[in-house]
Amino acid sequence: MAERWSRRDALHQGIAVAAIVVLAVAGMVYLRERPQGPASLKAEVSTLRSQAAETELVLSSASQLDARFMKAHAEQLAKNIERAQDSIGNLNVQPALRDAQRFARNEAQRLHGVAQAASQGDVTSQRTLPRIIAGELQVLEHTLER
Repeated sequence: MAERWSRRDALHQGIAVAAIVVLAVAGMVYLRERPQGPASLKAEVSTLRSQAAETELVLSSASQLDARFMKAHAEQLAKNIERAQDSIGNLNVQPALRDAQRFARNEAQRLHGVAQAASQGDVTSQRTLPRIIAGELQVLEHTLER
């Protein structure tokens, strides 16, 4: 009879563990699929703004830098900006934030173009654009804080 009770207890424990696993997986799926709020978008915009400021710094210092270094650095910036653009585009944001998301993604695309041009040696044609983009992204960040 003791063996029967231990089997029953083992069955109950197995059912309890399975239920906990199912609830944990369902909770993780829910958290991943639910729309993200302004804090998530703000974090990505902040990263992009930082890259815009760095692009501006590289372009303004281009005459003082070794051309190969400047091109390599601009190429790396272009890759980082592209990753930020992808991160912004992949966010599942709340419907009210979709316009802000679209704006940030478009600004990332513009900034990416500047960094790509710089990686090919063109450091003069759009020298002021990264500062403008950084300013617009800063305004967006402040809007997302509210």
